[in-house]
Amino acid sequence: EGCNLAWALAAVGHYHELAIIFRHFYDVISQGSSAQDLHREKSQLYQSLLALRLELQEEAPDILPQKELMLKEAFMRRDVANRQPSELQADVGRCLGLLGHKFCQEYTTREGFTIDVAFPILFQVHGPQHFLRKSCLLNGRTQFKQRLLQKLGWKVLTISFIDWVSCSGDEQKLTFLRSVLDNMNK
Repeated sequence: EGCNLAWALAAVGHYHELAIIFRHFYDVISQGSSAQDLHREKSQLYQSLLALRLELQEEAPDILPQKELMLKEAFMRRDVANRQPSELQADVGRCLGLLGHKFCQEYTTREGFTIDVAFPILFQVHGPQHFLRKSCLLNGRTQFKQRLLQKLGWKVLTISFIDWVSCSGDEQKLTFLRSVLDNMNK
């Protein structure tokens, strides 16, 4: 639960509080006997460390490179079996192809984030699971990922399932994508 607390502090932007408790949770987790031990916790600590480095820079805790790699590997292995484009993502990709764009689905950044569609900008396609229940507000996990990607220098465009399903056919979807791409260039 401590790593979940660390992740939550990072997700809501309480970096100074996170820096205080990070070392304790890191010390506990880094004593795991194998890479599989405490997989979720290591993944959460990696994201917390990344946030600390981006926000606090030189004040961020130092950890041994091999220990950081252990955390990053746990983060990169998460949900590997589930890394298939959703129907929504596949449809967005199909329409980008119709517009003549080459792209990659389920692209992994060097930091380990999985991106729905990349070409050379990143598209995150937000289905219902990215929103708070019965709301148009993004959940904390999605907001945190977007914030980290932007801090890492990525240009991230989002497509909400709400906007996508309101398009009645390919022509409207293509028009919608063109407008998203045009707005990016402004």
